[in-house]
Amino acid sequence: MIAAGVLIAATLATIATPYFAAEPLDRISVRTVAKPPAQAAMPAPPTAAVPSDGPIAWTLPEGWAVIPTKTMRLASFSVGDGAECGLFLFPGGGDRLANVNRWRGQVGLAPLDEAALAPELTAGTCGFGPFEWLPVRGASKAFFAAIVPTPSGQCFVKLEATGEHLDDLRDAFLAFTTSLRPAGGAP
Repeated sequence: MIAAGVLIAATLATIATPYFAAEPLDRISVRTVAKPPAQAAMPAPPTAAVPSDGPIAWTLPEGWAVIPTKTMRLASFSVGDGAECGLFLFPGGGDRLANVNRWRGQVGLAPLDEAALAPELTAGTCGFGPFEWLPVRGASKAFFAAIVPTPSGQCFVKLEATGEHLDDLRDAFLAFTTSLRPAGGAP
């Protein structure tokens, strides 16, 4: 075993020596390559946006901007004041109570039963038909969440903001959610 290792080391040394010895050290030079010029800033995103392969279209409220999408999201938006909105689409989506209780758990709230859930929800209408939404407020985290049934599955809209700014974003959240429609549909 040791003999094989010695043989391999000797072979590598014999093969590699011409490559390392071919250029004397005093002939090696270091070159500096200039950085390419900075690119111009990207233009502001349009107010209406549709993912190229997505089944949902929307209209962005004033001041919202498309930002890089995070894991599991169909789209992400900067809303201002550090707030962010995510648009999710799941083929099954789960039942309403399970989703609301999952969101409540994210902010440290106890789960609800079906009877306690009903008064928490508010109805709305968008291009897909009726949807339901609610505020979810914990001690340090708060968001609005909407459940929008679509032919492609459950669509969730989740706008996260600090508790003191959440109410200021209610109208924009509802404007965005009510603008949801099938891709190719009129705004």
